[in-house]
Amino acid sequence: MAMKTPDLNEGGKSLLQFAAIVEDSHDAIIGVTPDGVVTSWNGGAVKMFGYSALEMSGKPFWPLIPPEMKDEAQALLDKVIKGGVVADHDSVRLRKDGSRVDVASSMPPIHSEDGAIIGASVVERDITERKRATVALAESEMRYRTLVEAADDQIFMLDDQCRFLAANGAVAALFRKPVSELLGKPITDFFPKGLAALLMANVNQAFKTGQSVRDFGERLAFGDRETFNSTTLTPVKNEKGAVVAVIGVVRDITERKRAEETIKNKVIELENSARLMTGRELKMVELKEEIKDLKKALTQLGQR
Repeated sequence: MAMKTPDLNEGGKSLLQFAAIVEDSHDAIIGVTPDGVVTSWNGGAVKMFGYSALEMSGKPFWPLIPPEMKDEAQALLDKVIKGGVVADHDSVRLRKDGSRVDVASSMPPIHSEDGAIIGASVVERDITERKRATVALAESEMRYRTLVEAADDQIFMLDDQCRFLAANGAVAALFRKPVSELLGKPITDFFPKGLAALLMANVNQAFKTGQSVRDFGERLAFGDRETFNSTTLTPVKNEKGAVVAVIGVVRDITERKRAEETIKNKVIELENSARLMTGRELKMVELKEEIKDLKKALTQLGQR
């Protein structure tokens, strides 16, 4: 958008207000000629770059541009002078102390009274924090992606039609297919019928209630290999709270199940042994009573 001179018919008040707004802006606002010579330098530019208005007025603004970006900056200025538009262009600038600052740069043209473009108002907004947040988010996503991909658990994302939106390597290994062949296809194409029906019912429940479905177990058989699995489904919600997808995590609990079976069988064995021992003890008590009675009878017979 072109910079317009305030209406001076209303007096100098509007001009002073406009100048105050520019001067107090947190953004650096720099007026430059087509050759890049500074014609105005606001308070925001002083704070951002460390140069005073006296130091920069009448001087080229190229000291603000890193050497490797001078051609780009000149091309953008030339574009504006020729009537083009430059808005929110991410770039880097140099401060007086040599440090760098990330900026979003816009260059609305400055017009003369007859409408000719006589320069540009370079508006630089400090986006350092935004850049840091973006880098931190990218690093977090990379760590998360690496963690998911390296996981032994099968991790996947499904839409409301139970079609794969994403899957990790463990899922691909289970079906012996690349992830690209899973995406967009329903789970019924890959899971056994009964298991697919169970999984779909729980996915539908997660979509309907917006609540996680935790630790439901199933037996999964592929060829001659059989596993026991525990699955948790977690809904993914948008900013309005609507469920847009479901993340599934399937954990192989075969070894745990086998251990549980072993323990259960051992408990049954011990309980049976205990019952046998108890039965024998009762029999011994009965025999002792019988022997005691027989001895008593013998004694009585001997007294006769």
